Amino acid sequence: MIVLRKIGGMLLFILMVMLSYAQPENSPVCRIENGKLVVTLNVTWDAVKVKEVIEQFTLDSVVVQKALNGEKTIRMNDIVWQVKSLNNNFIEIRRTESRNTAKGNWLSDFIFNEILSFTEMESFVPANYGVNKFRKEVVFPKDDKIVFYLAGNKKARNVMLSGTFNDWSTTQTRMQLSDSGWVTALHLPKGKHLYKFIIDGHWMHDLENNQKEDDLQGGFNSVYFNYNYLFEIDGLSAASNVILAGSFNGWNEAELPMQKQGTKWVLPMYLNDGYYTYKLIVDGKWITDPGNPLKLDDGKGNINSVLKLGDSHVFKLYGFQEATKVVLAGTFNNWNEQELMMERIGGRWELAVVLPEGRHEYKFIVDGQWMPDPDNLFQAGEGDYTNSVFYFKPNYTFQLRNHQQAKTVYIAGSFNDWNERSHAMEFSNGIWTFPIYLNKGKHTYKLIVDGKWILDPGNPLWEENEFGTGNSVLWIK
Repeated sequence: MIVLRKIGGMLLFILMVMLSYAQPENSPVCRIENGKLVVTLNVTWDAVKVKEVIEQFTLDSVVVQKALNGEKTIRMNDIVWQVKSLNNNFIEIRRTESRNTAKGNWLSDFIFNEILSFTEMESFVPANYGVNKFRKEVVFPKDDKIVFYLAGNKKARNVMLSGTFNDWSTTQTRMQLSDSGWVTALHLPKGKHLYKFIIDGHWMHDLENNQKEDDLQGGFNSVYFNYNYLFEIDGLSAASNVILAGSFNGWNEAELPMQKQGTKWVLPMYLNDGYYTYKLIVDGKWITDPGNPLKLDDGKGNINSVLKLGDSHVFKLYGFQEATKVVLAGTFNNWNEQELMMERIGGRWELAVVLPEGRHEYKFIVDGQWMPDPDNLFQAGEGDYTNSVFYFKPNYTFQLRNHQQAKTVYIAGSFNDWNERSHAMEFSNGIWTFPIYLNKGKHTYKLIVDGKWILDPGNPLWEENEFGTGNSVLWIK
């Protein structure tokens, strides 16, 4: 699989020239033949040369290594490659099957399908909150789908919608021509989505959408939030201006103005699961939500309204029965050292906190003294800055078998900044395991068995690293 990072339409001409250019002897030849991509490599190259070629032509290192190791059929991410031996120590890697079966009837559509659909554009967009900002409402919910509309461009031959919701595919979501423009509708999960239009091969962000982000290629990705929550405030009919501010947006007092509808003030938005505090700014005066009885003192003399979305986790601290005050603080409440007071229950201190799924760091504050969780071996940082680490609702479990004699096994990778001591695997029933929550996309890692770094023997996917020792590769879909 050829991997090209965020290629825009302006590079198509250069790309086609590169693929059709005849390379000198002993160099790889990338070409399109009978509608398929073909790569030719020399099996006598050493590791340094292989790495150089992979980087030069942005080839998928896993496919290359498997082919050089003698595999004849390689299946990667729903793509099938066939490897054929040629004369003079050359092999040919030919893509024979694509996960994208939709085909256009013009050359640019083919180029996108064969190459650009495998860009490393971001496919998962985490966000705590968000609101839409359209000049004209051209993306909107209808029934159980989200409608995308592009006005004009009636002379275009082919318009595609590409975004994080279809892994930036250039052929999967074809828009249909209507009397005034192009339209399509699709199911979207709640949350943040990035998208662009592809008009006859040219990428373009949505000009009617003011919510956009830098695509790191000199352009923009448009942003759409599929809402899941509605703030609805009654009893403020006499107010002329109401703004929402809270821990979810850093208490920004200008970002989230509410709209008046009859006697109510409303604001639909996307809000991720979690524990939040907030207030309303009514004609310049900060007040709590009059319709929400759940309130909390932040320890600084401020009373805030509290919102809890999702499931909770019970934090426990055993012992410390002589303590008079225990507080929980972490990334989930911006390390507020006064807000989350724990309760003494029997021989422990306890508090249930609503959390979003994912990775969280935390500490206990016992009578003013900060300390990591003594019963949690998973930690991040060093010295006074050591925090306990907790994964809420893990979506993957690393496993290591056939190492019953090992004394310690750690896992280090791109997900923990390659910290070799923060993620200790646990041994039970003959298997070392570590449950974790990982974002969608690619992760690289290694196992550390009694101090020795090794590839994961249970994972056949790997890629070369700067040390020439390789890293295991994991894709979370």
